[in-house]
Amino acid sequence: MAAILWTIVWAVIVIVVLVLAVLAAPVRLALAAQTAPPRISVRLGLLGDLVPRITVHDTARRRPKRPPRKPEPEPEPQTGGKPKPRRRRKRRAPRVIALRPRHLVDLVRPIQVRRLEVEADLGLGDPALTGQLFALVYALSSVLAGRLPGSIAIRPDFTAARASGALFAEIGFVPLTFVPPGLRLVWILFGPRR
Repeated sequence: MAAILWTIVWAVIVIVVLVLAVLAAPVRLALAAQTAPPRISVRLGLLGDLVPRITVHDTARRRPKRPPRKPEPEPEPQTGGKPKPRRRRKRRAPRVIALRPRHLVDLVRPIQVRRLEVEADLGLGDPALTGQLFALVYALSSVLAGRLPGSIAIRPDFTAARASGALFAEIGFVPLTFVPPGLRLVWILFGPRR
């Protein structure tokens, strides 16, 4: 009896260690999008790319057609009797008010942008509005270009209204690093009231 118990204990310990090892391994998420032809592709690399990347979503793949749904029968109206009165609940202040921007930043901080490549043509049809938009986008892209690896190339189109281009982004994170800020967020939202 003791041998079976020790076997179960050691099996649980090995499973916990393996789960922690997987959670401590880096994960890479790659997003590719383009407008001509329209396509979005999301791929996931587990265990620091030791495992081949898994395609999570790709609009180029054809999905099998589903059979049409049958309409649900309408419920019969109740006759006679009084409708049940609704109980009023006390209104409480939403817990989201307790969140501070720091808590949301703590959730995003473990995410690292590994590569960002943007190539786009932007135009609004009106040259003045296109110029204003391009000035805003160019200022933002100049700030991001110095901080992110990759390239950002945005060209204005003063002749026509259009938005076309391609985007490739790859982010990396370690799932275990989301545990402390996630627990802090859960405590704020669902913990005891003060």
